[in-house]
Amino acid sequence: MRPFILWTILTVLLGALLYWKSGIGARELSYYAPDEYVERADQFIRKGYLVADCSSGAAVLRPVLGEAPEHERSWFNESYLAADVRRFNDDPAGFGWAFAVDDDCRLRGVNPVVHAVDLPFTRRIRWLGSILYNGERTDAVLRSAQRSITLRRSERPVPVDEQAATQVGSDRELFKEGTVLLHLAGGRGQPAARLFHVGDDLVVHNRTRRQSAESVRVMGHQLPVGMMARLESGDWLTVSGERPRPLAETFVFTSGEDMEAASRVRRQNERWQRRTEDPGLGLAGDPVRETTYPFLDLVARSVDAALAVLPEERANALSRGFDVQLTVERDAQLRLNEILSRRARRLIRDRGLAEPFAAGITVMDARNGGVLAMATFPHGDDLLSSPLAGAQRQRLLRNQNLLRHPIGSAGKPFLFAAIADAYPRLLSLTIAGHEEERYHRDVFHCRIPTGYQLLSGHERRIDFASALQVSCNKYTIDLLMLALAADLGGGEVALDRDIEWPPYEAEYDHEISGLFLRGAPDLGGYVFQEELPRSNQEPRRSQRADDEEVSYATHRCTSLDRFEQVRFRQALGDLTGAATYQGLVPQGLPQNASRRQLERGYTTNRYDLDPWRPLLEELILGTSEDSAWRIRAALQEISPERVNLAFNQVTRLRADLVSLALGGGTATWTNIQVAEAMARLTTGRMVEARLVADVPGRDTSEPTPADAGSVRLGLHGPARAAVLEGMLRVATGGGTASELADEIDAVEEMYPGDRIYLFSKTGSPVLEKAVPEMISTALERLVIRNRLRYANGRLEVHSGGNVQAYRRPGAGRDTYVAALRSAVGEVGYRTNGGYVTAVLRKILDEFMTDVRTRRGGELDGPLRLDGGVLRVNREDRLFRSRMVRQMGSVYIFSLVRVPAGVRWRFDDELPAQARAVSVALHLETGPDSRVAVGLAEEILVEVAALLK
Repeated sequence: MRPFILWTILTVLLGALLYWKSGIGARELSYYAPDEYVERADQFIRKGYLVADCSSGAAVLRPVLGEAPEHERSWFNESYLAADVRRFNDDPAGFGWAFAVDDDCRLRGVNPVVHAVDLPFTRRIRWLGSILYNGERTDAVLRSAQRSITLRRSERPVPVDEQAATQVGSDRELFKEGTVLLHLAGGRGQPAARLFHVGDDLVVHNRTRRQSAESVRVMGHQLPVGMMARLESGDWLTVSGERPRPLAETFVFTSGEDMEAASRVRRQNERWQRRTEDPGLGLAGDPVRETTYPFLDLVARSVDAALAVLPEERANALSRGFDVQLTVERDAQLRLNEILSRRARRLIRDRGLAEPFAAGITVMDARNGGVLAMATFPHGDDLLSSPLAGAQRQRLLRNQNLLRHPIGSAGKPFLFAAIADAYPRLLSLTIAGHEEERYHRDVFHCRIPTGYQLLSGHERRIDFASALQVSCNKYTIDLLMLALAADLGGGEVALDRDIEWPPYEAEYDHEISGLFLRGAPDLGGYVFQEELPRSNQEPRRSQRADDEEVSYATHRCTSLDRFEQVRFRQALGDLTGAATYQGLVPQGLPQNASRRQLERGYTTNRYDLDPWRPLLEELILGTSEDSAWRIRAALQEISPERVNLAFNQVTRLRADLVSLALGGGTATWTNIQVAEAMARLTTGRMVEARLVADVPGRDTSEPTPADAGSVRLGLHGPARAAVLEGMLRVATGGGTASELADEIDAVEEMYPGDRIYLFSKTGSPVLEKAVPEMISTALERLVIRNRLRYANGRLEVHSGGNVQAYRRPGAGRDTYVAALRSAVGEVGYRTNGGYVTAVLRKILDEFMTDVRTRRGGELDGPLRLDGGVLRVNREDRLFRSRMVRQMGSVYIFSLVRVPAGVRWRFDDELPAQARAVSVALHLETGPDSRVAVGLAEEILVEVAALLK
């Protein structure tokens, strides 16, 4: 009866499965199967039931279900689509790749690889290869708590009398032994295990006696007496004994005569398990499962998703057929991540910051583009007490070197080089020194709204190189505007334009090729100009006061056109590797591409897949165009975001063009892209960033690492030389990173006789940071309930019947901060009062700075003055999108070692004998670039070790 009953049960289950797949079950299955979901979701979008809305700036997805049939509404709510829409709207930067939204804000469809889900009764092909660190092949090493044992591979059997012997539990280190015998406390006559090589494999032989208490265990499993086992990197070997006294020693085996594995698959309990070492490479979130995975695990998952696209036969062949060797050097990654984490935690503690901030370090071999390290902060432990959750938390945990961020003045060298390449005569531009000014509003004869900041004043005239040395904003903007004028003038700036200026302004203070610019440059082909009333053309002649503005402008200029046609755009793209035009058709698509191919192409084009090129080419070899784009899409989440300066979207003079020139606006960069640009500028070659050094066993015509970047950059030699000269002065000529002088001396001592160059640039970008809704609510309550007031020309905090006036940072403001903390508690935030107070302090500091410098002008922030009364500004980003403005800190540099006797001129390519690394540091905390320069002080000697 039992076989009959079992067969009956199986028959019923099989029938239920067939019914499920053919009827109601098929309908349920269509909610979750990736192919069914993609097709169904695209139909839903085509019918207009889900649209994109860009009326508030960023794209927001809005369901339009009013006229949708009941079954469509039901499908939307029960499928992945409803949850995906919520994730997209909550985190467009982190989950935006799940949908294809074109430049006209039209929703085209969903990403076909968002939900690669294992279903019942399906067999998944998994990639079983290893991910390897870069570096030379290493010896087999066993490390215990007391010591290490290194074994070399011998080409011949090692005689027993030549083997090394050591007792279990000893602290004696052994180096480069061919065979090692571990013995127990009874002496060599009581052997425990023998370690030796068989070919490339390290083998352990259990030499203990039968029916004794001694044991040899591998990964916790007892090795039978007399048996041998092959060790793989990461295995644990435990040897223990009981007589004449208890003792034990546990070793961890690493490497062997192979690359050190960063991630390797082992079979345990009849299942393949991947073990990953992830030395600070960061975590990335899975928005479906709402969890995070180590970065290298995501690499493996991306390969798995790519294999799912391939025909089964080819996928099976590839699943075991290759490894991936990264360019990342494990030791450098560990050291730099430790330094970054230590310094970031110290900054948080010493400055009383509300929560961890994002930070990243990218180190690149400037000769071949290999990314040697990409340290990131914070890690999971750093966010244990943070109130941030969901998408904001996930983004902090990602590797910050893959995410775009503004770089401030660090982008000036690339802009300078591109302009001077297109218009060499502008290399001779000099301007008069100027005073410090928070809102400078004159750009030649143009009066721009809001204005931009002039940093510390400069008494002497400023030339091309010194403008980079002192990071002069005025020189940068004037150079850019003169480039526009030169573009209109056929490559030259007309020095005698007949444009009327105020009568006493006979000669302007800009000199080009020894001639002063008379009148204003012709910008009419780009800039829309409206003549100002005559009264504004007659500036005050009294001495400048803080509340006065002296203007020489004759026109109001707010918008511009055709900026994408400027001549230097091509040179800037070649130099930086960054795109400069938003909306180009992705490369590699066929001319008759289908709608689905276009959608996949545009979606994938938001990420730079080039660093994974050897792996990508291995996977797409011989596939169709459609499959190739699906494979590219599978690699998105492990790739850096693509940098696109979007010149064709620059239409406002101040908000777009000036912001772009000063490192904001559309000028958002990844650390990897900045490091690549620095490598190109330093070497004079078209270096490309790489994360994959090799795919072992792959038959390819790809250039070897030594040949990578072999194409000449083609940048105008004098332009490149002038930029490098200016960047050299930043640290060694009294520039904005002069604190590094001692560290540069230490590096020179490491390489006596060689020449060491440090080309660098600082940046203090303005950032937008996400904060919880409690911040805007707390600020509004403080104002409405009169806990914050503005009276007698000052901000006041009213708490517990006491009044405490605002105090600037560094001006003994403990009492003021304590009063603000108390007021925050009084309006309902006692539990999170410390966090809320820390964020509000910065908002109030920014408000008071604006009040002092604008003198009654329009305030730009979450607070405003209405007839002298303090009000909240609901149009500010804090209330609209829960974002606050803060300062970041950036430092980029190339460290170059030129051997003694080798000549190098800056307008030539870097000599083949020279070594160079390019580095990008980004910290989302301020107040300025000194924070990043301080980090550079700690890592410069570590980075210099990579020049060997």
